[in-house]
Amino acid sequence: MSNLYLHSTSQDTLRTSSLCSIVSDAQSVLQLLKRRWWESLHGASWLTQEEQAEAVKKVVALGLEVGANDHHWDISFVNKSHSELQFDADMSFLELVTELYRSFRSEMFLLYNTPIDKQSFIWSYTVQPYLVNAFHLQSTNSIVFPEAFFYPPYYRSRAPEYINYGATAAAMAHEIFHGLDVLGLRFDHQGNMNSPFSSSALDHLNTTHSCYHHLLSQAFYTEVQFEYGTVAMEIDSSTSINEDLADTEGIRHAFRAYHRWVRRHYPEPRLPALQHNPDQLFFLAAAQPYCAVLPDLAKIFLMEVDEHLPNDLRVNSIMMNTPEFSRAFNCSPPSRMSPPHTCHVFQ
Repeated sequence: MSNLYLHSTSQDTLRTSSLCSIVSDAQSVLQLLKRRWWESLHGASWLTQEEQAEAVKKVVALGLEVGANDHHWDISFVNKSHSELQFDADMSFLELVTELYRSFRSEMFLLYNTPIDKQSFIWSYTVQPYLVNAFHLQSTNSIVFPEAFFYPPYYRSRAPEYINYGATAAAMAHEIFHGLDVLGLRFDHQGNMNSPFSSSALDHLNTTHSCYHHLLSQAFYTEVQFEYGTVAMEIDSSTSINEDLADTEGIRHAFRAYHRWVRRHYPEPRLPALQHNPDQLFFLAAAQPYCAVLPDLAKIFLMEVDEHLPNDLRVNSIMMNTPEFSRAFNCSPPSRMSPPHTCHVFQ
């Protein structure tokens, strides 16, 4: 499927020629974000000096995978990787799925106690280029952005930097934070489950999220009317802690990284025929990927099973907890989108 997808997109010569620039753009953004995280970690009083050094080492060593692996383009590799599948025209759907799982499990067992090529492992068993998503892989200390991610609304090749920093860089900063969240702190810079961090570091994350959860509960409490009564849409903080913190820390670090880019280069002009300034468009670009219409029943279901908040609640909570957003749009305090207190892991 990855091979078919890549060959279909490669029919667009403009798209093919832009892949190299996409990789270059992503690497440039990552370097600015790493610098921003380096500064935040050195100012993190809740970490000891040794923990700060370990966290910085982890961010510096963080790998970036963009697009696809070379073997996805190679039809002979695809044929070889499927050579052991035993399909029959008379097999039921369940039998086909079972055979796929059997083959996949056999490949995974062959990896046991053998040297692993991290890049090959990432693209063969974890991520596929047709996925419109981003990933942080703790076991390899890598963030991964498939080829399909680099389309609107996440990436526009000819857009101003404040658009791409709002969408692409915010997603990157979100994934970087996963290396420093409740799960990420269990892994060292090489991706081994060998935590160099104390319980007090985890306590700080939990305290920050409790503050954030309280803020959201007050601002976005809603009761949904059903035929036989009402149901409260309550946020399960134990489920959403890592994603919530990655959201709110990611956008602030992306915003600051963009302003570092401006200082290094030049202030960008506004877009024609729009009243919004670059800072405002940064936040609008960050919000655009969450544009969706979900019925209340779907929201309640998602809040029970998904580690992410429903889209509208997610984007509003991110912006509400971001003082830079409030300043950009001149939100009058105190109000829902400009509360008197906000909650952050890093200052």
